[in-house]
Amino acid sequence: MNHFLRIFIALITLTFTVSSYSSELSADGLNQVPQRLLSVGNEKSNARDQIAVILEAERRVSGIQDSMAIKRTGLAYVQDLYDFEFLTTFTVTNPSAAYQTAVGEFIAEFVAQFTNHHSDIETLRILEMRTTTVPQAIKVKSAGLLRVRNIFEYLLILPLSVTSPSANYINGVSSFVAQTVPQFLNTYSPIDLILSAENYTATVTDAMAVKSAGLVAVHSKEDLLKLATFTVSNPSDLYRRAVDAFIRDNIGRYP
Repeated sequence: MNHFLRIFIALITLTFTVSSYSSELSADGLNQVPQRLLSVGNEKSNARDQIAVILEAERRVSGIQDSMAIKRTGLAYVQDLYDFEFLTTFTVTNPSAAYQTAVGEFIAEFVAQFTNHHSDIETLRILEMRTTTVPQAIKVKSAGLLRVRNIFEYLLILPLSVTSPSANYINGVSSFVAQTVPQFLNTYSPIDLILSAENYTATVTDAMAVKSAGLVAVHSKEDLLKLATFTVSNPSDLYRRAVDAFIRDNIGRYP
């Protein structure tokens, strides 16, 4: 059966199921769903109730392509990141790797569309935890930049979303930090927080990129030496030499 037809049938079936109840439909742990949802001419139903109906429709199909197509229809009801996180809920108890990857791609594609200065950091973390690849996770962190206004808020989006991160993920975050931290540094940025950002780097090149960006907050030799602090307990010879050169090249600029 054509997957568009299957989706149509799932939505129509759900609509009739909802309308058959005298009050509301209970949707497996989701919010109670008003029976008027999905009806033509409905004015302003609660967005999460609308999304709950979409998720119930998704439960009624079996293919990943169909599931993602139904989630896409739910985008019409998403008003903010909180709603978007709800829409990306897994609708199966034991999701396959392929399903999780598809949801991760869905998140990576649309997360920036619903992120702004008012978005909740914890919601971004939940979304990143639902991604399955490094590019997907970095897309969520990149969307998080729309929420960030200073180095303190920037640090909130950096924590890794898994307890045992792969080398690729660690390196991906490291590169992300090196490329994006300059946007949130200024003459008033605390050097301690700049060093905290450097803690998320994994290569000497990325670490020195953070230190170089941090020069905007340096006003004295003491500041420079603080910025030159090693952020690992056992620095490699390469890191030591890079920091020595960093000090040598910049010490003469400050009183």
